[in-house]
Amino acid sequence: MKVVARFFNPDRTRANFVRERVEAQGQWGTVREESDSTFLYEITVNGIYEIKPWLRSFGSSCEVLEPAWLRKELISEWKEILGYYESVREDL
Repeated sequence: MKVVARFFNPDRTRANFVRERVEAQGQWGTVREESDSTFLYEITVNGIYEIKPWLRSFGSSCEVLEPAWLRKELISEWKEILGYYESVREDL
């Protein structure tokens, strides 16, 4: 299956450590420039068991674009995580 993700450089004034990490750890995929602060990463995988946690580890610096079902799954997971933090925030 093809997985496409958009990566964001969190601080354009410094070295793009997100890009460096993607290129070092994601050498089986391809990187395409999108803008001065984003790039696309595309890879074909047999399953999501290894790629999903890797994509998740980038936090807000990564947006899964394809496949749509994986994007929805990650959105659901992040909403669940947000729920854990909202209750803590109210107790402060």
